[in-house]
Amino acid sequence: MFDAASLEANRHGQLSRTQRTFVFRVGLRWVLSAMFLTAFGLLAVFVVDNFWFRFVGSLLIGLAAAYLVLRSLDCIFDCSHDRVALVTGQAIPRQPEMLDFPVTGWKEEGWLRASVNDLWFWLPPEAVSASGEISVYFVPRSRVAVNVEPAN
Repeated sequence: MFDAASLEANRHGQLSRTQRTFVFRVGLRWVLSAMFLTAFGLLAVFVVDNFWFRFVGSLLIGLAAAYLVLRSLDCIFDCSHDRVALVTGQAIPRQPEMLDFPVTGWKEEGWLRASVNDLWFWLPPEAVSASGEISVYFVPRSRVAVNVEPAN
């Protein structure tokens, strides 16, 4: 469903060039999110004139930014090691809960969060709504789905 031309490479446990670019862009989004969080989070924290609020707020923002940067490094590691894993099962969409994060993924793609054999992925809506089992090819460290096909 993602890229039919890359499916053969995925079946051999490798990433195609377009998939490497895709995983790299996901990592770039993590880095940009860390930069945005750091810049605007620290601006918000330093508005308040309280040492302990600044200290705890800066610490929390630093930990969140470090997490986002480490996620981006996972994507770079996956791009350089050229490995693809496979999981097969029924895609179960995430149920929206009150006071929870939105269930849609990147707005331009409209992906949905779904579980396949207890592993969570962002998948396109046509893969989530497909009846029967699907095979999801993903990079193992960052768990970014790179291809989906109906299971045989």
